[in-house]
Amino acid sequence: MKKIMTLKVVGIILGIGLCVLPHFSKVEASELEADYRSPLITGQTVSGTLALDEEMAIYPFTTTAPEEAYVTLENVRGHISASIYNAQGEFVAGASEMLDGTLVMKPDVKPGSYTIRIEKSYSETSTNRTAFDLKATFASSEVTYDINKEPNDILKYGFPLQSGVPISSALSSASDTDWFKIQTVNEGMVSVKLTQNDAPVEFDLYDAYGKSIANMEHGDGYKSRYSDEKNWMTGVVKAGTYYIRVSQPDFNKALSKANYTLTSTFDAGPLAHDKNYEPNDIPAYASLLQNGVAVSSTLSDPLDVDWYRFEMKEDGEAYISINQIDGNTGFGIYDDLYYKKTAKGTSDPSSISLQAYLKKGVYYVRVSSYDWEDRRTEGSYTLKATFSNGTLAYDKAMEPNDILEN
Repeated sequence: MKKIMTLKVVGIILGIGLCVLPHFSKVEASELEADYRSPLITGQTVSGTLALDEEMAIYPFTTTAPEEAYVTLENVRGHISASIYNAQGEFVAGASEMLDGTLVMKPDVKPGSYTIRIEKSYSETSTNRTAFDLKATFASSEVTYDINKEPNDILKYGFPLQSGVPISSALSSASDTDWFKIQTVNEGMVSVKLTQNDAPVEFDLYDAYGKSIANMEHGDGYKSRYSDEKNWMTGVVKAGTYYIRVSQPDFNKALSKANYTLTSTFDAGPLAHDKNYEPNDIPAYASLLQNGVAVSSTLSDPLDVDWYRFEMKEDGEAYISINQIDGNTGFGIYDDLYYKKTAKGTSDPSSISLQAYLKKGVYYVRVSSYDWEDRRTEGSYTLKATFSNGTLAYDKAMEPNDILEN
């Protein structure tokens, strides 16, 4: 244990008692009993205490790149405050948010050495012990992910996603945050959805510089749906690196854990489709429709979307129908810029059809669910498209003859 001279910072005091927001960097110089602890490893939680005769614990850490540091103290017992200082002893950050028994600091730091100082509050006496769980995620020379994709509390350590492949993870507490990384190779649509979550969970999309791009507008526009059980978004982005940040929406609810499944589909280059034509959640992976040939598939959950592609070899009519519907299913026709085309529609309880006059070019059919109020987990359907496509061979039933040209 060492005695140090320090500029005492008044931060947020945890526990039942006084709560003071940090708004100045120093109050008074005081001589404190300080215990230097082992250096922190990025993303790893350490449990600490301040013994009866200890007033301060100091945890050093070193960053290797300019990046946000994400520091949390949880399961706090007793009255403490926390702050971060650089190698010159200058104040960097104090608490920015607080819930019951939790303290969070999220400063942007430059490469270098820092310390986290955890102090008993001035209202504590030397006869009181305190305890806490400390976790700091910061830029380090190397990082290894565990089965829960940790440490991914900061953008730099966003866990890389494979296009169209769902992963399951968990927010360990109300202050936990998870970052994921996607890499698109072409300009195009990206789809993100959260399902199977047992507590409110939401996400935001960011560019490579950490700037939010949630309000994407292109073609048919940015779309999102959110409830306690599901969250979905789709929009168009340029080729590049992007990040998805998952968190609990109501930070002031001290929820202990939130499980979720995250799926993002983006243009990552050629991918092979499975028997259900997946992944076809975006136009880049749209399944090719043969003229007059029906295909059967399944929407795997209320947030699933299926895209199909067809090409008009000449101007003319296109006739698209869905039947054998198991679930509240609908569809639309879109051009190559993802703008929805005007079409004449008819429907009955078991089928839906759209008819439109289209110019020569590439078009898409987007199949999705409406609001599945019965909360069914999947819905099957059969899709058929008949369109102007030059010379056709007819089968014994004179198909395809769903449009005038044929």
